[in-house]
Amino acid sequence: MKRFLPSAPGMRLRPLGPILLGAAVVCMTQPTAFGTPQDPPGTDLIVTRGAPKGAWWMFGGDPTHCRRSPFSGPRSASSKWKLETGSWVSSLSIAGDGTLYTGSGEGVLRALAPDGKEKWLYLTGAEIWSTPAIGEDGTIYVGGGDELFHAMGADGIRRWTFKAESPIGSSPALWKNEEGETIIYFGSGDKTQNRGYLYAVDSQGELLWKFPTGGSIYWSSPAIAQDGTIYVGSRNLALFALNPDGTLKWTYDTEGPIDYSSPAISSDGTIYVGSGDGKLHAIDPDGTMRWTYTTGRRIRSSPAIGHDGTIYVGSDDARLYALDRHGVVKWSFKTNGAIYASPTIGNDGTLYFGSSEGTLYAVSLEGKLLWSYETDATLWASPAIGPDGTLYQESADGFLHALAATNS
Repeated sequence: MKRFLPSAPGMRLRPLGPILLGAAVVCMTQPTAFGTPQDPPGTDLIVTRGAPKGAWWMFGGDPTHCRRSPFSGPRSASSKWKLETGSWVSSLSIAGDGTLYTGSGEGVLRALAPDGKEKWLYLTGAEIWSTPAIGEDGTIYVGGGDELFHAMGADGIRRWTFKAESPIGSSPALWKNEEGETIIYFGSGDKTQNRGYLYAVDSQGELLWKFPTGGSIYWSSPAIAQDGTIYVGSRNLALFALNPDGTLKWTYDTEGPIDYSSPAISSDGTIYVGSGDGKLHAIDPDGTMRWTYTTGRRIRSSPAIGHDGTIYVGSDDARLYALDRHGVVKWSFKTNGAIYASPTIGNDGTLYFGSSEGTLYAVSLEGKLLWSYETDATLWASPAIGPDGTLYQESADGFLHALAATNS
């Protein structure tokens, strides 16, 4: 499974400063940066230095992609508002003040107030598949199908663009080095060409290095471990582990492409990722296989990691699976359509996820249905919870749905 190539270089253009391990985001003990209620003692949790307070500030909520929100979502399905955008919209990110950022098929990045009112629009040249990321200073970063990576201020004014070699569907991950500089990682590639790169650029848009994966990095977003290792999937049937300077640590081979699923990293360093072979892979930090679990069809959903270490992942076989740290199934929840999107875990442990038949589900830690909400189109995007407990869900017919926070 593992190919160990520690000396294979990335295409490095200028050196990175040393990585500050304490700046990592890990599933650890209690939320300090977000200013939210503490989780039960002894549970995994997200701790971030330099993260925007109270934010769902990038794909998966943080660089490890644990997909755990610091906020609890609705306890019943109650529509707050619904916004028609005119095109499908990407999974959104949320700033500390509740501002929503989401891309669309018409190449528009929208900034929306929590009530759905438009703050500003930023126009690109092609579709925006990736989830925007929000820097500590409020800068918004997003890639597009125009092969450009865009950085803009919280006012929507462009700061810079970076030209990649192919379309950018991979959502960016942010990291801070020892010198306090923000490093942005993202992948590029498309379905028709057997090429792809993982890029590292600085906060001014200067290329630090790029690493060729030999296959497209389509929608898989890079995840970053506590030691600064970057993990990313590729369509060439492999997960790559890279050092912070862009050199290769190892590759892990799968029997299907990792083109949609993004890796998630637990507090003990285990990496979880789904692939086109229908398997959820659990991989040790040294690149060896810990275990695999085979579902009924391919996995496009990215795994989420619960407070107790339970791994949750959806499959095209229309089931959400809950597995313990040893790969044993605790339960599965059957839906009426394939689960493309990734589950989001509320602070109270509730799981929120959508499926291809257009239903948004809320499921308990025990795998019991709490409520469901019907939309009119496939749910490709993953839900996110705002600081006030509002749950946001995009649908493929171009609507953004806001479900009101409720106490019962």
